[in-house]
Amino acid sequence: MGPFSMDLFADRTNAQMSKYYSWKPDPHAVATNALAQTWTPGPGYAFPPFCLIGRCLVKKREECTQIVLITPTWQTQPWYPILLQMSIDLPVLLPMNGMTLLSPTGDKHPLILNNTLQLAGWKVSGDLSLQEDFRKKLSNFSFTRCVQARNQLTIVPGRSGMAGVSSGKLIPFHHLWPLY
Repeated sequence: MGPFSMDLFADRTNAQMSKYYSWKPDPHAVATNALAQTWTPGPGYAFPPFCLIGRCLVKKREECTQIVLITPTWQTQPWYPILLQMSIDLPVLLPMNGMTLLSPTGDKHPLILNNTLQLAGWKVSGDLSLQEDFRKKLSNFSFTRCVQARNQLTIVPGRSGMAGVSSGKLIPFHHLWPLY
């Protein structure tokens, strides 16, 4: 998915690249407030606060550039269908372990502790032709009425192997590890 030119939501304690935008003033940051900056040139990497994911997608749609966006696989969120629509490559489920999402003091994120968070990396673009090219490579979605209903109300995100459906095309997750 990389290499990347800029970490769009970072500070000096968690920046994944030498060039980054910080939410608050930071002497090492290129600038503050990623949403007020132009996200070009070059591919960016963004792991925004969850409440800003929708705004990031709106910005990408306006700028027609590419980024890799790290998000939870929260399929009921209002931004999730937009994320599926703007995808230009298979989303990658990220391994969740004790080293994922640590605070600067080394504390684990509460959603990691209770095993309810699954993150994915999404290559997204506001460029409609890139979105259409990606969907041409995907299988059509068809609903089979004879499939037995699931006995669980919810399943672990990504366990089915599918991210969702956009424009009648089934978008599978790419797994970095085997599902057993």
